[in-house]
Amino acid sequence: MPAIDLRRLVLGGLAAGVLMNVFDAVTNGILMWSELSANAIRLGLDPRAPATPFGIVILGAVDVVYGLVMVWLYAVLAGRYGPGWRAALLSAGVVFASTMGILLGFMLMRVLTPRLLMQMGAAGAVTLAAGALVGARVYRQQPGP
Repeated sequence: MPAIDLRRLVLGGLAAGVLMNVFDAVTNGILMWSELSANAIRLGLDPRAPATPFGIVILGAVDVVYGLVMVWLYAVLAGRYGPGWRAALLSAGVVFASTMGILLGFMLMRVLTPRLLMQMGAAGAVTLAAGALVGARVYRQQPGP
């Protein structure tokens, strides 16, 4: 198994993170805004908090970390399953399963409604898949000696 190329890992993770930030801005900031806002108000929270500079930095950093994790997983999985879309989507699936587990817990605590959980799951699946595919494409591990 060839060594992981750290430079490509970082570049791929950053590319994935930036793309996922764009997807999140559209899904959370536009498409699901009314439902997310109503849910925040129901909980007595400020629905504008994620759009503050601090919120944008934190949420942006989370997407970059997810991107780095997915590209690292891709590099590991590509050694076993071969490079390409299959390994990329498997890496997205690992991150998706872990985040959905947390969101499911939030639903059980009544922090999220079942409808909002489903919407977030659908948006997250698309966002993570797109991020993993782009990150894997940028990574493109070269064959070892």
